[in-house]
Amino acid sequence: MTRLSNADGYRELELLQKTAQEFQHGVRKQGDDWKLFELSYFVYAFFSFNSFYSVNWDESLISSGITSHEYIRGERNPREGEKIDKFVSFICGQYPKSKYLPDEYYNLVKKRWGRLKWEIGSDDHQEKRTLRNAVDKLRDIRPCGDLDEDHAEVFRKDVTSLLSEDPTQRRKDKDVFKEALCSTLKTVYKVRNNIFHGKKMVSQIVDDSGQRLRVLLYATLLLAANELLLEAVAHQCEQTAN
Repeated sequence: MTRLSNADGYRELELLQKTAQEFQHGVRKQGDDWKLFELSYFVYAFFSFNSFYSVNWDESLISSGITSHEYIRGERNPREGEKIDKFVSFICGQYPKSKYLPDEYYNLVKKRWGRLKWEIGSDDHQEKRTLRNAVDKLRDIRPCGDLDEDHAEVFRKDVTSLLSEDPTQRRKDKDVFKEALCSTLKTVYKVRNNIFHGKKMVSQIVDDSGQRLRVLLYATLLLAANELLLEAVAHQCEQTAN
């Protein structure tokens, strides 16, 4: 039987994740210097995340091949939020028990953030682009579309907890972590809808350093969740092989 990690569709997902992590995108107005275009980084990250959470991972492990939710016979095609819930549930259920999941997620976000590059004519000083400052910028989120103030406040609290530098703030009950991660990822989904279906122009995002920093944070949160998923699958494949 083919292991899921060797299936063609799985390899494509790994490549998509790698592309989302490593590509840089620049933008410039005529006559100006290049600027890092964070929005493109977010587009690639969200496309990767969307591809990951659209997979029915429980079924895929059984069949040793990538199976989307849409193709499970007899089941209603779940809504996007339900797919994200299933995505997180799979991670929490299959991740190696020897590792503490909240710390692993924090470390993946921190590692990914540290690898981001700012060489493309960035007009922001390096010290302003810390992970802590990016989290602090969440206070400037404005309600828009289906992201109301209550959702925005929960999002701020969840991300602050997930990415706290104080281990005691992160090391809470596994179910609390699961709920916070689900809520965070679904809020980023709403932010994506507001960015692409709202009224804000690209030029407004380019000229707003706080918005650009938040977009980078959103992308990093998604890519780190994908990494947890890949590690969970790798662990289960090893368990099956043994």
